[in-house]
Amino acid sequence: MKKKLALVLAIMLVLPLVFANVSFAAEEYFTVMFINWDGGVLSQQQVLRGEDAVEPEIPERIGYDFMGWDKDFHNVQSNLFIHSVWQLSEETTLYHVQFVDSIDGTILSDQDVVEGQAAIAPKPKEHEGLVFVGWSASFAEIKHHMQIFTVYEEAKPEGLLGDADLNEKVEAADATAILRHVAQLNTLEGQAAINADVDINNKIEAADATLVLRFVAGLITEF
Repeated sequence: MKKKLALVLAIMLVLPLVFANVSFAAEEYFTVMFINWDGGVLSQQQVLRGEDAVEPEIPERIGYDFMGWDKDFHNVQSNLFIHSVWQLSEETTLYHVQFVDSIDGTILSDQDVVEGQAAIAPKPKEHEGLVFVGWSASFAEIKHHMQIFTVYEEAKPEGLLGDADLNEKVEAADATAILRHVAQLNTLEGQAAINADVDINNKIEAADATLVLRFVAGLITEF
């Protein structure tokens, strides 16, 4: 009798755990993501196995008709990444826009842009000694086929141009230091030599000292 009672008690203790596990397994959730044409996430949902995901609102895309989604999102049985599907409208005009590196001719991006819309600028290339400052033409409102080039300027050296004695000021003493270097009475090296090349022509000359003196006298305001 005691053995039977112990068995019944054991079953009563185990059964809730079994059913709890069954219930947990039945309530399995999956991630469903709706992704727009530009890679933006329209909706991210946690959907119970066997349930339907909820279709998000789709923003207007000028020049295109929304055709639906690339996957079914009813009776969800796994994680899903669902992309919007678009078709070019019959009345839409496309223009070809090409972004080109002006230094080596590399094509950075080829795009077909709806008339009146903006092109998307790619990341420009880096070139030693040059700084990217922009593009050769505006692409905010495309109305014809375009080829757009990178625009670079020479990189200015770090430090303060004209500060040949490295005291963080440009003074007549800097012009003297430059002239002494030109006359080989002293030698400017490292950052001092970089600062002394005021006209950035990779040479230290009397002309650099002249520019410093003109700056000190207020005849020019920048190098």
